Amino acid sequence: MNTKGRFLAGLALMAIIATAAYAYPGGPGGKRGGCFGGCDTEQCQQAREQRDPVTQEQATQAAQEFVAKNLNGFTVADVVSYETPRATMYTATVVDDRGNTFILHVNPAGYVRGPFTPREAR
Repeated sequence: MNTKGRFLAGLALMAIIATAAYAYPGGPGGKRGGCFGGCDTEQCQQAREQRDPVTQEQATQAAQEFVAKNLNGFTVADVVSYETPRATMYTATVVDDRGNTFILHVNPAGYVRGPFTPREAR
């Protein structure tokens, strides 16, 4: 490869690197801020919001409200708590009169996720 070819190859490589650096900026929050690395700065809209973990009664109430709104004919049969490294989580079992069963998860902030189908016994 002659000198002109090496120069053009180097120039093309520098253009690719510059394009990648501009397209994928690093650092927490990305190029325009936000909560990329977690909401621990005042720039994030949820940084100042501190919630106490929900209790078993509050988790049961949240699951019952979710079931009443989204799962007609189902009732909350059981709510079980389990510990995670940061807080207590809750799992609610919901059933209907035909024996159909679903699982709901209630996180420490009180948000309900699901319904999930339960795993079969092995």
